[in-house]
Amino acid sequence: MQHRWLPTCLICHEKLAHNEKSNLERHFTTKHTQFAGKYPAGDARKKAAEVLQKKKQSSSMLSNWAQSSNNVNLASFTVSLEIAKRGKPFTDGEYVKDCFIRASEEQDLILKTKQKS
Repeated sequence: MQHRWLPTCLICHEKLAHNEKSNLERHFTTKHTQFAGKYPAGDARKKAAEVLQKKKQSSSMLSNWAQSSNNVNLASFTVSLEIAKRGKPFTDGEYVKDCFIRASEEQDLILKTKQKS
Protein backbone atom coordinates (compact mmCIF):
# COMPACT_ATOMS: atom_id res chain seq x y z
CA MET A 1 0.00 0.00 0.00
CA GLN A 2 1.44 3.33 -1.00
CA HIS A 3 1.10 6.19 1.47
CA ARG A 4 0.50 9.53 -0.15
CA TRP A 5 0.36 13.01 1.20
CA LEU A 6 -3.16 14.35 1.62
CA PRO A 7 -3.95 17.98 2.37
CA THR A 8 -5.43 18.60 5.82
CA CYS A 9 -7.69 21.47 6.79
CA LEU A 10 -6.05 23.58 9.51
CA ILE A 11 -9.44 24.49 10.96
CA CYS A 12 -11.20 21.12 11.33
CA HIS A 13 -8.26 18.74 10.60
CA GLU A 14 -10.25 16.88 7.97
CA LYS A 15 -8.14 15.13 5.33
CA LEU A 16 -9.20 15.98 1.80
CA ALA A 17 -9.35 13.43 -1.00
CA HIS A 18 -7.06 15.10 -3.54
CA ASN A 19 -4.41 17.77 -3.50
CA GLU A 20 -6.20 20.11 -5.88
CA LYS A 21 -6.99 23.77 -5.44
CA SER A 22 -10.66 23.25 -6.35
CA ASN A 23 -11.08 20.63 -3.60
CA LEU A 24 -9.53 22.94 -1.03
CA GLU A 25 -11.70 25.87 -2.08
CA ARG A 26 -14.88 23.76 -2.10
CA HIS A 27 -14.13 22.39 1.38
CA PHE A 28 -13.45 25.86 2.75
CA THR A 29 -16.53 27.49 1.23
CA THR A 30 -18.93 24.69 2.19
CA LYS A 31 -17.66 23.71 5.65
CA HIS A 32 -16.30 27.00 6.93
CA THR A 33 -18.67 29.67 5.61
CA GLN A 34 -18.69 31.58 8.92
CA PHE A 35 -14.90 31.67 8.97
CA ALA A 36 -14.79 33.03 5.43
CA GLY A 37 -17.29 35.76 6.32
CA LYS A 38 -15.65 36.69 9.59
CA TYR A 39 -12.09 36.78 8.22
CA PRO A 40 -11.86 38.08 4.64
CA ALA A 41 -9.02 36.98 2.42
CA GLY A 42 -5.62 38.34 3.26
CA ASP A 43 -3.60 38.87 6.41
CA ALA A 44 -6.52 38.64 8.85
CA ARG A 45 -7.49 35.20 7.55
CA LYS A 46 -3.89 34.03 7.69
CA LYS A 47 -3.55 35.27 11.29
CA ALA A 48 -6.78 33.51 12.31
CA ALA A 49 -5.58 30.24 10.79
CA GLU A 50 -2.29 30.57 12.72
CA VAL A 51 -4.18 31.15 15.98
CA LEU A 52 -6.31 28.07 15.38
CA GLN A 53 -3.21 26.01 14.60
CA LYS A 54 -1.48 27.17 17.80
CA LYS A 55 -4.56 26.23 19.81
CA LYS A 56 -4.50 22.71 18.35
CA GLN A 57 -0.76 22.40 19.03
CA SER A 58 -1.16 23.43 22.66
CA SER A 59 -3.91 20.85 23.23
CA SER A 60 -1.68 18.25 21.56
CA MET A 61 1.20 19.20 23.87
CA LEU A 62 -1.11 18.82 26.88
CA SER A 63 -2.13 15.31 25.84
CA ASN A 64 1.54 14.38 25.25
CA TRP A 65 2.38 15.64 28.73
CA ALA A 66 -0.46 13.62 30.25
CA GLN A 67 0.75 10.49 28.44
CA SER A 68 4.32 10.98 29.69
CA SER A 69 2.92 11.39 33.20
CA ASN A 70 1.15 8.03 32.81
CA ASN A 71 4.45 6.46 31.71
CA VAL A 72 6.19 7.75 34.84
CA ASN A 73 3.38 6.34 36.98
CA LEU A 74 3.75 2.95 35.31
CA ALA A 75 7.48 2.90 36.06
CA SER A 76 6.74 3.95 39.64
CA PHE A 77 4.27 1.09 40.06
CA THR A 78 6.87 -1.33 38.73
CA VAL A 79 9.31 -0.19 41.41
CA SER A 80 6.56 -0.42 44.05
CA LEU A 81 5.95 -4.02 43.00
CA GLU A 82 9.64 -4.80 43.54
CA ILE A 83 9.43 -3.24 47.02
CA ALA A 84 6.39 -5.35 47.88
CA LYS A 85 7.94 -8.57 46.54
CA ARG A 86 11.17 -8.28 48.51
CA GLY A 87 9.99 -6.75 51.76
CA LYS A 88 13.46 -5.31 52.34
CA PRO A 89 14.47 -1.82 53.42
CA PHE A 90 15.21 0.59 50.60
CA THR A 91 18.80 1.04 51.83
CA ASP A 92 19.94 -2.31 50.39
CA GLY A 93 22.19 -1.35 47.42
CA GLU A 94 21.52 -4.42 45.26
CA TYR A 95 17.81 -3.98 45.81
CA VAL A 96 17.89 -0.33 44.73
CA LYS A 97 19.85 -1.32 41.63
CA ASP A 98 17.19 -3.90 40.69
CA CYS A 99 14.46 -1.30 41.15
CA PHE A 100 16.20 1.11 38.78
CA ILE A 101 16.75 -1.68 36.26
CA ARG A 102 13.04 -2.61 36.32
CA ALA A 103 12.00 1.04 35.95
CA SER A 104 14.39 1.59 33.03
CA GLU A 105 13.16 -1.60 31.34
CA GLU A 106 9.60 -0.31 31.62
CA GLN A 107 10.57 3.04 30.11
CA ASP A 108 12.53 1.27 27.34
CA LEU A 109 9.48 -0.83 26.50
CA ILE A 110 7.34 2.30 26.28
CA LEU A 111 9.86 4.00 23.98
CA LYS A 112 10.04 0.96 21.69
CA THR A 113 6.25 0.82 21.31
CA LYS A 114 6.20 4.55 20.50
CA GLN A 115 8.83 4.09 17.78
CA LYS A 116 6.85 1.26 16.14
CA SER A 117 3.70 3.36 15.86
